[in-house]
Amino acid sequence: EQEKEEEKQNVKFKEDEVPQNVHQEQYNETTSNLHVLERDIVRILIEYGSWKIGEEENEVTVTHYVMEELEGLALETTQYKSIYEYIQHEHAQGYVHDEKFFTNHDDPAISSIAIGILAQPYSISENWFNKYKIAIPGKQEMFIKDVASAIVRFKQYRNIAELKKIEARIKDSKDEAEQLKLMKLHRLLMEQKKEFARTVGNVIYRPGM
Repeated sequence: EQEKEEEKQNVKFKEDEVPQNVHQEQYNETTSNLHVLERDIVRILIEYGSWKIGEEENEVTVTHYVMEELEGLALETTQYKSIYEYIQHEHAQGYVHDEKFFTNHDDPAISSIAIGILAQPYSISENWFNKYKIAIPGKQEMFIKDVASAIVRFKQYRNIAELKKIEARIKDSKDEAEQLKLMKLHRLLMEQKKEFARTVGNVIYRPGM
């Protein structure tokens, strides 16, 4: 049993092995809510935090990977912000925990969130099996895309929110030097937006909305 658990937690980052034409869900500015995206960030940290990701020589835990990818970004939804900061603090102290640690945590504020998040069903397009006539991949095969999707969608949301702020400041600014500075920042954010649009691909594993 222990060997199976270790094997599960050491799945290598091999994108070529992941089916590409599974349920696609691009970020939608009008329907994506920040609290849903932030819940997904907390979910992958609880569910996969102790799992390993990356090639052998660069293998890290999912928790480490997420913390690096989201460095400088904070969560805003109160309940998810508190548990994210707790995980962040634990990671800084050298601790990475599995999902049982969170679901059995002494603090009910942590355990209730963990249990609630993990109880959400996963959703895969109902037409997927009918179209491709092959078995639906399991969590072990899909977790890398699940992690990558949650991170990219969250960063994409924050990018668009920042773009809106900059556009409003450009519109209100009367100072030419400030306008030039803001326009330069706007161009950089637009490049990021284009990159996110290219990166956001197939969402295979996601909690039911």
